[in-house]
Amino acid sequence: METIACLRVSTGTQDLYQQRLPIFDCAQKQRLTVDEFVETKRSSQQAAQSRDVD
Repeated sequence: METIACLRVSTGTQDLYQQRLPIFDCAQKQRLTVDEFVETKRSSQQAAQSRDVD
């Protein structure tokens, strides 16, 4: 089974790289391998349709 992690930032001060570190740490503790990261840099203030979120 493939493991996919989703990263989202909504401000210019947030960093996707900094979010990866705790995900890798958690995955290692659970003996999982993160196969893919899905990244989005859109604001949660937008409507779900405009953010391509189901």
